[in-house]
Amino acid sequence: MANINKVVAIVQARLGSQRLPRKVLAPIAGEPMIAHVLRRAKRIISVDRVVLATDYASHGALSAADVIWAGDLFKGPDEPLARYVDVVERLRLRDEDYVVRITGDCPGLDPAVSDTVVRLARGLDYPYYDNLDWPDGLDTQIFKVGLLKEWASRAYGPTPSSIELSSREHVTSQVPRSSPLSGLPGGPGRQHKWSVDTESDLEYVREIYTGLGPDWGWGDVLALTPDKICPLCADGVPHPKRSLTSIGGEPVVTLFDLHEVGVSGGVGYSECLAYEVCKRRHANDLG
Repeated sequence: MANINKVVAIVQARLGSQRLPRKVLAPIAGEPMIAHVLRRAKRIISVDRVVLATDYASHGALSAADVIWAGDLFKGPDEPLARYVDVVERLRLRDEDYVVRITGDCPGLDPAVSDTVVRLARGLDYPYYDNLDWPDGLDTQIFKVGLLKEWASRAYGPTPSSIELSSREHVTSQVPRSSPLSGLPGGPGRQHKWSVDTESDLEYVREIYTGLGPDWGWGDVLALTPDKICPLCADGVPHPKRSLTSIGGEPVVTLFDLHEVGVSGGVGYSECLAYEVCKRRHANDLG
C-alpha cells in the first residue's frame, strides 16, 4: 500500500532577529528574502503544502509584504515550538504525517536536496531525518507530527531540562546529534554558508543572485567565478597582489578585492564587485 502520509513544510520567520533585524524582508534581486525562500520551498516536489509561520508581532508586516506567496501565512505564539504545534493542530495533521522545518533566512535553499531528504524519510518511515552535515543554508529537517508533540510535551511539562527548554526556540534540539537517522550523505561539507545572519551574509547572497539569477543551486555556487559577477573581472582587469594595500588589510583576500585600473598619472585601484564571493571561496580552499 502506498505511503499516503501528508508532508507539510513549515517555513518559520519573524522580524525580531537580533543580529540583523527584519532580515527576512531584506531585498535580494528585487524581492524580499522570504519570497525566495517560499518559492524554493514550493518547488520541493515531495511536499504537499507550504506554510509560513510567524509570531503575532511580525504578522502585519509579513502579510503586507509584496511577495509571491507559496503557501498560507499563519500567526501564532512567540516560541517556534509552540507555533509548530499550533500549525499542525489547525491543519489537523495526524501523528504519522510529516513536518519539514525550514527557516526564513535560507534564500539558497536547494529544492532538489530538500526533496531527497523528504523522500528518504518518507520512503523508509523514519521518524526524523536531516541534512545538517550539508552547507548552512540548505538545512532541511523532517519529522513526524507525533514526534513533534512528544517534544512539546517535554518542553512544556512540569520539569523540562535545559535541552527541552532550548527546543522551545530551536524546535529540534531534543534530537541527539548522534542519531543514526540523520546526516544525508553526499554533500560538499559544512564549511560553506548560504544562510543569512549578518549584513556580510546578505551581501554575499546578493552577489550570488547577481551572478547566477534566481534559481541557482549549491553546485552552481561552487562553480561560480568572478567574471560572472564583476565586469572588471570579465574584461580581464588584473588584481594586485600587495596584501597590505588590500581593502580590510586581510592577506587571504589580496587576489580578489582590488583591481588595478589606469588613472591619470599611473595606476589606481577599484574594488572588485565579486569580493564577498571570492573571499569566501578562497577561505574555503585554504580550509
